[in-house]
Amino acid sequence: MAEADFRKAEAAARKVLRDSHITRPPIVPREIAESYGLRVQVVILPEHLQQVAGFIDFADRTIFVNESDHYNRQTFTIAHELGHFLLHKDLFDQHPEQYNVLLREPIGAATDPIEKEANAFAADLLVPLDLLNLYRRYATEDDLAKLFAVSKEVIGYRLKFASKISA
Repeated sequence: MAEADFRKAEAAARKVLRDSHITRPPIVPREIAESYGLRVQVVILPEHLQQVAGFIDFADRTIFVNESDHYNRQTFTIAHELGHFLLHKDLFDQHPEQYNVLLREPIGAATDPIEKEANAFAADLLVPLDLLNLYRRYATEDDLAKLFAVSKEVIGYRLKFASKISA
């Protein structure tokens, strides 16, 4: 995969929201993942894997999430791994040795195209621009982070992205 396809990620997130009949925040990705037949396990990872936020086991249809992470990070991780399931399952099926566990990179700093797509999917799912635009006139970034149940980093990223689109 040469470049990330952000339109594909956004379209997939919109479809999930539409199919799940979600019209207001907060979006609960665990419930969505379970509606796709995935299990979500919050687990204690070994000391040498503490930097891993989570991963998906395609064969077992299970998303594993690091118990030591903050709830908002766990939520983003679930959405991110759901993005991998919906966007990249064919890659994992064709090359399981290459795509077994990928370390998630911070939302504005990812370099791997599939990580960028999974991050974009998660951001689009958790903070849809139409809902963000509806509430952002009346709320601070802190308020928006609480409303959408995400970190201020995710809200800042989405506001920056929304500004680029409306410009």
